[in-house]
Amino acid sequence: DIEEVDQLYKILKDLYAARVKLPLPDFSYFKNLYESEIGKVFIVTHKDIIIGGAFCLYYEGLSIYTMYYAGIRDYHKKIYPTHIAIMGIIEFAINNNLEYVDFMGAGKPDEDYGVRDFKLQFGGELVEHGRYLLILNPLLYKIGVLGLKVLAKIK
Repeated sequence: DIEEVDQLYKILKDLYAARVKLPLPDFSYFKNLYESEIGKVFIVTHKDIIIGGAFCLYYEGLSIYTMYYAGIRDYHKKIYPTHIAIMGIIEFAINNNLEYVDFMGAGKPDEDYGVRDFKLQFGGELVEHGRYLLILNPLLYKIGVLGLKVLAKIK
């Protein structure tokens, strides 16, 4: 329900504030995704506590795309909430005869990217490292990149 979505969003928001240090859409984005026909939300619980989950886009009969996922860090030495969320997505894909589970991006090939290593643990084929980048206003783009770096430093 929407309270569970809110609790998962808070875990994701904490992750973005503490480690990712990039902008995150506000809760209304995730609420709208949850309420849409193309949104799927996976919630991981343990002892009636929400410990993680994932927000995905779903194309019925074809694919599911992992957009955001998070779990409480160091929750338990034998319980990995984010892994459980991904396994739930894979199980959903199998049960619904989907052709693809897309983990959405693997970073730049020549740079270390821990998220890529995490995603590769689940097997499959790395099709591309990321999406195409088209810069229409190079100066504005550089200002935006610099702004994100400054924002990450002050958070």
